Amino acid sequence: MTRFQTAVIFFILTVSCSDSSKSIQEIKNDFGDFQTKSIKLLPADYTKAPIFKTIEHQPENYGYLNDVDIYRMGHMSDGLFLTGFLVAPKKAGKYPVIVVNRGGNRDLGILLVATAVDVMAPLAAQGYVVVATNYRGNSRSEGSEQFGGSDVADVKT
Repeated sequence: MTRFQTAVIFFILTVSCSDSSKSIQEIKNDFGDFQTKSIKLLPADYTKAPIFKTIEHQPENYGYLNDVDIYRMGHMSDGLFLTGFLVAPKKAGKYPVIVVNRGGNRDLGILLVATAVDVMAPLAAQGYVVVATNYRGNSRSEGSEQFGGSDVADVKT
């Protein structure tokens, strides 16, 4: 498969495979109360995501997954609940952080488990903590995307 074909498949999965089975409230409930913390992490199980079919068919391309932990992230920004991912090396230590600012708008380019596996995890396997947030109003996040307005705070939080 060429890189172009892989990119097209990744794009299709990104646009078509969001976790639409849960409401914002159900996802907030998964993370619990944010009274004492503004960021919470839960393990992300990529074996239950559409990307796992690709991993099963091409395991030689995903060896780096043995070296990282992938987390779903819930965090608060301006009183709004937002979703995202954090991927970190399994080996304990101090690591530099890479903040991924996703492209696209609304649901085009939302962060999915596939993003954490294909984009964030290879960087984490090289010794970085990689964090990315869906902007407000996207992928089960509260609020409305403003295209460079108050949603800029979503990355800073």
